Amino acid sequence: MSGNSGFRPDVSSSATASHQPDSPTEPGAPHEGSIQRHHDRRSPQSDLVKIEGNWYFPPESVKPGFLVESATPYTCPWKGECQYFSLKDGDALLQDRAWSYPTPYPASFDRVGQDYSGYVAFWKEISVTE
Repeated sequence: MSGNSGFRPDVSSSATASHQPDSPTEPGAPHEGSIQRHHDRRSPQSDLVKIEGNWYFPPESVKPGFLVESATPYTCPWKGECQYFSLKDGDALLQDRAWSYPTPYPASFDRVGQDYSGYVAFWKEISVTE
């Protein structure tokens, strides 16, 4: 990604794999699914947060209607309760391909270096491309 460019992810994928939290993904890495960045001024690269090898994107950078809340439960011992999301791909729904920590444990902010409440990470088969 370049300097202060922002983006709004949009998905296109026929991926079929289960999600495990904190599986590494790198923006621009080739994977089975693809999220395309829609550049705007709302989400500069400096707003991304990397936690345990995963890039977390600011919630305002995700295209509205793209994520569908999932009932899959998970609680990280140091980040707190996780919210999974399925991704809309046309008429298909890619189960549990993204996750977020809407209200992470405040103590985790010290470990991460900032507040990452509501930031969204994507399963490793999903790539972020221009």
